[in-house]
Amino acid sequence: MKTDTRFKWGVPDSGFEWGTLKGDRQLRWRSESTAGWVERRVPPIGLFRKFAALGLSAVRDESIRERKDMVAIQAFANRYGDILIEPGRGAERKTDAIGNPPGIKRRFATLNQWRNEIRRMRGAVSLWDRRNANEDAVRLEVREGLYWITDKALINGTTPSHALAHLDQNLKLFVQPMNLLAFMWFTLARLVAGEIEERPCEMFDICGNYVYVGSGWGLQRGDTTTCGETCRKRKNRQRAPPR
Repeated sequence: MKTDTRFKWGVPDSGFEWGTLKGDRQLRWRSESTAGWVERRVPPIGLFRKFAALGLSAVRDESIRERKDMVAIQAFANRYGDILIEPGRGAERKTDAIGNPPGIKRRFATLNQWRNEIRRMRGAVSLWDRRNANEDAVRLEVREGLYWITDKALINGTTPSHALAHLDQNLKLFVQPMNLLAFMWFTLARLVAGEIEERPCEMFDICGNYVYVGSGWGLQRGDTTTCGETCRKRKNRQRAPPR
């Protein structure tokens, strides 16, 4: 089986705004009614870390906490898209009681779904970061915890954060994440399984980024030590002899 690395996700040019759905906050596509433009993007391999690092507010006042969470989540969605539904797809079209044309009702992730998924991913990433612990008991705890969290996320058909298996035109089996949430969980699962390798960038103290090594789209060669052009230049400046 090979891993599908052709995953692309729709990000609307106009961004998202917050609305309500059955009493819960929900992101909406700003240009939904005017058929706005959607760009298809390939998300970065390490996006699961950015998602887990979204700063959910810890203040006691719910109204303040809600506003702060909404700002952080909306910024993420405007850059990478909704975690569950791609703009332009997944609409529910219904004709009203007096026969007007069907409207569009798209079930993007609600605020509560965003919060719950961020917390769950944060717990999994925390376990992943403890994978090199020296104590055998801790290593066992980490392994079992990662198995339970990741496996449950990938088979969760109600969110949905799952992935499906397909045959391509060459009759090769591959796995395709169904949405952005599934892509992030699938990436973490590949790391846990040892299919790809995660290394801190050589300039990690400055950038805080990782290098992902393996075979396929978005993965680097085994001799790569920096996360991108900016850090390569930083590294070269450090090595350059003084004039």
